Amino acid sequence: MPARQPSPKGRPSQPDVAAASDRSAEAALNATPPSDVAIDQVLLELATARGVEKAFCPSEAARALAEDWRPLMPRIRSRASRLASGGRLVALQGGQPVEAMTARGPIRLQVTSDGRGRHAGDDSPGAS
Repeated sequence: MPARQPSPKGRPSQPDVAAASDRSAEAALNATPPSDVAIDQVLLELATARGVEKAFCPSEAARALAEDWRPLMPRIRSRASRLASGGRLVALQGGQPVEAMTARGPIRLQVTSDGRGRHAGDDSPGAS
């Protein structure tokens, strides 16, 4: 069968768009989910790039790991929680530290200032 000619103005014809969509869906089905190590690496790279004064949305890590990033969000939060319990990240909500897995609603992640889980703005006497 001959190749389809582009529609006017150089846009692909409908069958070409459908074929591209089918290829994307097939690639997504065959895609290997990222490992925990890969998720941790992306989370720490984003946090380090921002530094102790700026936080980032966990969806940035998910987007860096997969085109279809939404299904990754529970794993991203889980890995962020483990990194936080290890003192490498802190999860924030409204600028206050929270537990990434139990916080409801959006959170942001930030590298810790001292590597012991201390939030950069946490000057409370009990802060470690």
